[in-house]
Order: sequence, then C-alpha cells, then structure tokens
Amino acid sequence: MLNLSLSEFEQMLAQRQWQSATAILERWKRQYPQEPQLKILEARLAYAMGNISQAEGMFRELLKSQTQASILAEARKGLKQIEEDEVKRRNQRIAELASTSTGQGLGFLALLPVSPDNVALRSATVERLARILCTDAYTAKFKLPTRYLKIIRMGTIASLQAHGEELRQAEIPAVWISLQAIAQITLKEVKYFELLGLGEVRALHDQGDTRFCLSEVSARVEGILPTYGNVFDIDAKHQIIRREQVLDRVRICDFHLPQQNLILRFHDSNYQFNQGMQVQARQTLPNIKPTVQQRWQALMRWFSEAMPNAVTHNDFPHFQDMIMMYPDLLKEISPRIDLFRHRPQLVDNCFEVYSATMFLMRQMGLAH
Repeated sequence: MLNLSLSEFEQMLAQRQWQSATAILERWKRQYPQEPQLKILEARLAYAMGNISQAEGMFRELLKSQTQASILAEARKGLKQIEEDEVKRRNQRIAELASTSTGQGLGFLALLPVSPDNVALRSATVERLARILCTDAYTAKFKLPTRYLKIIRMGTIASLQAHGEELRQAEIPAVWISLQAIAQITLKEVKYFELLGLGEVRALHDQGDTRFCLSEVSARVEGILPTYGNVFDIDAKHQIIRREQVLDRVRICDFHLPQQNLILRFHDSNYQFNQGMQVQARQTLPNIKPTVQQRWQALMRWFSEAMPNAVTHNDFPHFQDMIMMYPDLLKEISPRIDLFRHRPQLVDNCFEVYSATMFLMRQMGLAH
C-alpha cells in the first residue's frame, strides 16, 4: 500500500508542497511505525526543505542502524546526492568569485585551532572537513589544528573563499588571506620613536613621521630573522672551503594600528637607539655600554608595560616552519624589511605573511 502512494509523495516534493508532504509522512509513520523506508523519505524531505545537515545525519544513522540492502543503497544514494550538489554549488560560487577583480589573485586558506578536549566535537568536525575538502577522514584529521593556525591550501582566492565559506557554514573556523590584501596594508619602517607625553608617540621613518596613541596599538608581532653570510674554513685535506652559516639573528617587531590600516615595523639591526626616546638598559658591567640586545630588550619591556592591552604574537617560528612548505606562494610576496642580504631569504617573506595575517584576522573579527 505504501509503494502505491510513493508517487504522490514524490509529486509533492517536486512541487515543493512541504506541508502536504510532512502531513502524509506523519500519517504513514503512525500506520507503519516499523517501516524503515519512511526514514529515507523523512531524510529526503529534510534535504528538499534545505535542512542539509539534518538530512545527512539521518542518512548516516541509517547506514549504522539498518542491514536491509535496499535501505542501505537508498541512504548511500542520498549522501552521494548531497555531496554532488555541494560540489555543484561550490563550483558555481568559484565561477562567481572568479569573475570579480579580486577573485583571480593568489592566497591561502587556513584553519583556526579546534580544542582537542572535546572528542565528540572534534570527530564530527573531521567528518565535515573531509567532505568539504573531498578527502578521507584520516587525512582531514591531520589538517585540523589544535593549537596554532594551520594553512591547508593555496591557490586562487576564488577557490579558497568558496571552500572557506563552506567550512564556516559547517562551523569549522577558517580564514582565507589574499596576497593582494597583504600588499594593501600600509607599512612604515621606523628609525626611532619619540615620546610626546600623555601616551602619545611619534614614529620617525623615511616617509616622514606618524603620531599615534599607545592605546591604538592592537597587537605586537615579534620574531627573529637569521642573517647568513659566507665563512671560510679548512677541511680535512687542508683545503680552504667556503660555506654559508648564520652570522647574526635580527630581532624584529611590528606594531599594528588597525584604525590607520597601518603597521609600524622596526628591528634591532637599524633602529637608532641614540635618537628619540631613551630607555634605560640593564648593564652587565658598570663601565661597559649596554649591548644592542640589552637595549632592544629594554625597549621591548618598556612598550610591553606601556601597552598592557596589546596582544603579543610571538609564535613566528611555528608559523615559519608551516608556511615554508609553500615556497611558490612565498616567492610571490615582496617583503618590506630593510635588512641587508647577500641574497633574498624566504624567512623575510614568512614574517611579512605572518604579521599581515594576524593584522587581517583582527580586522575580520577573528582575533588569534
């Protein structure tokens, strides 16, 4: 009797008669409470009404609870339809975004950390991530970060944004950053700071000067950049050989001023400690002047105390190790770091991306 009425139900779905379809389904459930076919129809109705996650959950539950071959086949067919429709919508969204001026640019897609403490939440997140990225659960598990931001894909911003929007809809925290957005952030390389009083500071740079209040600084981004050089040595055969090694480590810091869409950058290799504000540095010996490192540390301590509400980002080494896996992307970056190099070093590009990513995430309300 149920099979004879299925065509009527199919017609209601085709004509989007949700109320009538729901009513007839409820009647059947009362008449045939043990009929597993009704679970399939209920899932199809949910999907037709746009309740995609609910329909998917129903289909997956049937795969776990049923053994009847026809029911299992229908459940798999329903899941396959969901996945095919997702791919179709995603491709349409990519085409839409690619037609814009910004959609053609390069960028990367990253996931924000998901706590490992909630095992059930993490397991469900892995399943959703696997489907959106068209991969298996095992691979998706290792893409999901627990502590740090993790880049999972690079490419055109149209494709990255389409995937990122799906991830967010699936309650997976994601962010996509374009190289164009990084380049559009105004950046000034500071020679020294002057303290004007009442929490106001003047930064001197090649373009002139920038005045700002310490309370404007939303974040401090710190890192260490190695500098390389050639050294000569004698090998076991007493022959002179040349090799490259780290000669120094430059300490660098960015101040983020989102209200001015500005980053102020300075590092201990060219900061003019004898100009502007003078901060007392600790001396190892009374008759020996403080080292550059000691003066830098004193300056950083002063700013840390003067800007207690500014977030400090100092996990650059982890970010560098991760993004170094994408050298083709890094080579598209022009690092704005005034540091003498015998040849370009990708570590400079890494810091440019790291600081800009933190800056743009805060603008998006994704403070990290």
